[in-house]
Amino acid sequence: MKVSPHSFSKPVQVIQVYRKQIRFGKEEKGSFDLKQFLSAEKVTSNVGYVEIGELFLPEAAMENQGFSGADLFVLVDNIISEKPAECLTLHSPGANPIEIFKIRGNDPAELHLEWSYFGVGDPTRQSMKLFDLVPGKAYEIRINGKTDFSLTGRRPRHYLEQVFVLEYLGSFDDCRFYSDSADLPAKKLPASRKVIDLRKPLW
Repeated sequence: MKVSPHSFSKPVQVIQVYRKQIRFGKEEKGSFDLKQFLSAEKVTSNVGYVEIGELFLPEAAMENQGFSGADLFVLVDNIISEKPAECLTLHSPGANPIEIFKIRGNDPAELHLEWSYFGVGDPTRQSMKLFDLVPGKAYEIRINGKTDFSLTGRRPRHYLEQVFVLEYLGSFDDCRFYSDSADLPAKKLPASRKVIDLRKPLW
């Protein structure tokens, strides 16, 4: 599974994001199990991982635009979501959009909430800095919302529940690549994490 090592031109910071997202209609709200949704904790990842201080990435990551010059990698894995997993190759200290957030600055990078109607829904939340992304600390952000409009007009009301768990995995001078056929280890959400609950009553 462990293929040849690759050295970066400059150190690369790596941030892990786990996401849980579910959208449901008004008629489904009675059957939605929030406790089960929040308890999902495990995923098999194909976008990269860190093990014993080493960074492992899929060979396909080299095809990402800007891979050779990037100094910020964000591994986005789905616990519950219809969106695809991603290995994002970014540049700091710019304002890099990740889902409903922006990663700003460097040393340390900061996570900012960027509310939008279609990304979160009503009620409005204030866009703000949430925390610094630093070694040894993990965070869980919970947020919900409701939408009555699409980009083309009114539609039946939908509710959106979202959970994001973020963990700074470190800075790396190199990585090892693995192939599509590799037998990958399961990843588990960090057991110790601070919960930031931004949910509001929706009904």
